Amino acid sequence: MRAEIERTPPEIFGVPQPADGILSLGDEISIQFTEPIRCDILIAADQFNNNNVGLYDTETGDLVDAVFTCQGDKIIIVPNVPNRFLENKVLRVEIDNIKDLASNNFSHAECEFFVDRNPIRWDGGNVK
Repeated sequence: MRAEIERTPPEIFGVPQPADGILSLGDEISIQFTEPIRCDILIAADQFNNNNVGLYDTETGDLVDAVFTCQGDKIIIVPNVPNRFLENKVLRVEIDNIKDLASNNFSHAECEFFVDRNPIRWDGGNVK
């Protein structure tokens, strides 16, 4: 009988969302990993304000109130403030100390995106 020890930490799979760097209406903020992660540890840490997952306003450096969910290999972040306070801002998601099912640790990553969720657009010249 041969036993193997899994020592490879999880890695980010693909590109964090929104992939184009612009959070448009209907987009989600999410990060997916190459393997399932320990959602239970992540959620417990968040309840004690350890901020393993944080959404920040890059202009002020402030933590933006947000709710995150963890589903298998994916973290989804939803801002918990009205859009008018986020529109035309650059936000940054930071993740730290994400563990896989074997407790291997992904240490840190961050990504930034511009918020443009206004459903109304004016294309064209000035109105006279």
